[in-house]
Amino acid sequence: MVSTTAFRPALVLTAAGSASHHWAPDPFSLALDRLGMEVSFAAAIALAKLLEMGDEVVFHATCDTVSGHSLKHVAAAFAVWPVWSALRQNPRAPGRTLASVAQ
Repeated sequence: MVSTTAFRPALVLTAAGSASHHWAPDPFSLALDRLGMEVSFAAAIALAKLLEMGDEVVFHATCDTVSGHSLKHVAAAFAVWPVWSALRQNPRAPGRTLASVAQ
């Protein structure tokens, strides 16, 4: 599957880039830090696009239960999950208050 094939190396790139940036912070290491995340987001977008393009095939493959178009939205939602999760954990994120952090 496209997402698994691209996502695993993206995690390794993220770890290596993050370690490089924290070891010696500069603009280049920051770019390396972000590269792995970009690859993983691109993998999720590619999966969503494939599901959309294979709408009818997916629909028939799932015994006419769910369409590729529907699964495209699920894949896109999962692509934003890591960002959303990080924002929820950041007490300085816009819209956060001390009361919402305590929950």
